[in-house]
Amino acid sequence: MMMGPYYELAKVLGVEVCGVEYSGYGAASGRPSSGNTYADVEAAYDYLVTTKGVPPKRIVAYGQSVGSGPATLLASKKTLGGLILHSPLLSGIKVVDPKPDACCRPSCVWSCFDFYPNDRRVRHLLCPLFVMHGQRDDIIPFYHGLRLHKACPKQHRWPGYFPTRAGHNDLVETDMRAYFGEVSSFLQDVRQIARGQKVEPPFDKPPQVEMSDVSANGHETVKVGPEDGRYRQMRQGNVLAPGREDGQAREVAQQ
Repeated sequence: MMMGPYYELAKVLGVEVCGVEYSGYGAASGRPSSGNTYADVEAAYDYLVTTKGVPPKRIVAYGQSVGSGPATLLASKKTLGGLILHSPLLSGIKVVDPKPDACCRPSCVWSCFDFYPNDRRVRHLLCPLFVMHGQRDDIIPFYHGLRLHKACPKQHRWPGYFPTRAGHNDLVETDMRAYFGEVSSFLQDVRQIARGQKVEPPFDKPPQVEMSDVSANGHETVKVGPEDGRYRQMRQGNVLAPGREDGQAREVAQQ
């Protein structure tokens, strides 16, 4: 399914694309887990650097949605030219936080069980970071991308792209010209850095945020996820039973 977008990236931007099929996903064998995705993306990196001889500074990791987890880990451990996060998440548990700024939120209480802690890892990046997130995203709320952007060290924080009309899976389709223009501009800076030229992050203009509000106490109020109840059911311990055709949820005992 991703071959079309990969081909389009290569053709429009003049780059070579190495796609990673994570264990247990698509046609890949193995078991899906965060640990396996980390191993898979590191194996792809080692293949490019060791086998194909690609200079690390000419490699840009691109992580979309769940893929933001392994991509951010790679950028925090390996030498890269840059990191692109497309509709990223702050962390796995933070996606389902009912009150993301509350004191006893799930991601705080259960932090030792959290996975893909991107918000902690972006603070230690040593390469340019470019974040893209649609403000109408109802799967991973927009504030995830915005806060990751702000958490990145200033010297590595490139201006983000936060279109007001885009959702989770239609960021490219909403405005294809703007999308490729933004990505192309970032890659051009990465190319110059790889050539040994000094490139400072462009002026980071605060995004025009239309999908969030400001509460009476001055704090930003945010949408915390889909309004169709799917995350609320998960918080209560209800998950959709695999193979059920009636669409009903099965109660799962919490261990």
